[in-house]
Amino acid sequence: MELVTVGTGTVAPSATRTAACHWVSRGRLKILLDCGAGALHRLAEFGLPWHEITHVVLSHFHPDHWGELPMLVYALKYTTVPARHEPLVILGPPGVVRLVKALAPGYGPWLLDPGFPIGILDVRDGEPFPLDAEVNLETFPVPHTPESVAPATRVPRASSPSGRPGPTCCSPSAPSPKRWRWTFISRRSAPAIWPAKRRRDASS
Repeated sequence: MELVTVGTGTVAPSATRTAACHWVSRGRLKILLDCGAGALHRLAEFGLPWHEITHVVLSHFHPDHWGELPMLVYALKYTTVPARHEPLVILGPPGVVRLVKALAPGYGPWLLDPGFPIGILDVRDGEPFPLDAEVNLETFPVPHTPESVAPATRVPRASSPSGRPGPTCCSPSAPSPKRWRWTFISRRSAPAIWPAKRRRDASS
């Protein structure tokens, strides 16, 4: 499993740091944890195959964590060659379906019907959501906003983690990392001394 820290910034504009976004990949799974402003350009800068994204997982509804989501759908619709046919799944805490549907009248019908299958689903705390045959997503509440969650991806067959909690902060209510491949939360920004650059662990 691979983790790339794409953005560690906040809503405060920065010349060097984009808003919250982390890239997680394992096989065909290409997951964005949050999709804040500047995420797409930074993914391209890092040479990551953003056009292969399979899932977007939002931690909460502050705009610096989801604001580039419509641009991602727009880019997948109009700039992928050949045209995309694979589904895109958008997951988040309860309310994410309402959020995306509320945006559609302003952006246009393409947001909900981009020409490829798109699914938008609310994920309940503690209820495993299968991302593929081996990897599940679970979320755990954290103190920030009422809907804020720490997303975790679990590989059930794993006996020990191949990574460590992500570089932003870790939920005190999340289970022991011994059970998990990755446990992240993008709720807070990283310290300003951390440059926005790739951080990888490809040991699994």
